[in-house]
Amino acid sequence: MGNYDYSIDYVFQQDGTIRVAVGATGIDAVKGVASSGSYANSLLTPDDPPFRRNAYLAYQLCVTPYAPGERYAGGHYAMMSDGSDTLDTWTARDRAIGSRDIVAWFTMGFHHIPRMEDWPVMPTHWSSFSLMPRNFFANNPALTVPNER
Repeated sequence: MGNYDYSIDYVFQQDGTIRVAVGATGIDAVKGVASSGSYANSLLTPDDPPFRRNAYLAYQLCVTPYAPGERYAGGHYAMMSDGSDTLDTWTARDRAIGSRDIVAWFTMGFHHIPRMEDWPVMPTHWSSFSLMPRNFFANNPALTVPNER
């Protein structure tokens, strides 16, 4: 794919299922690459202490049922965590998410191909993430907003 942008849509259904749709824009130039399950791969190995604390880096999306004590993906004190209080541990419990409040943990990474203008200081690199409802309401809720008087 040349001159491309990826589009990854996660659609959370009311029954707890998640549908994933992947697309790309650009010019087709087919090339096979190995995938680890995430499009942003860590340079750390699984036995590195930072990776043990942040094993969620191996996945693009994790979904857990809401639990008040589960707030920090890398542990409550990330630099001192041994990995037992992290997102990786919570997802390993394989708890049901249907008909429950959920937390979607999204890992965003990018692979930057340097260009001449980036040296000696890279001015900026944009990445984005957005959440938007899809068929959440039966109709547009703005239709019930009263007119100004």
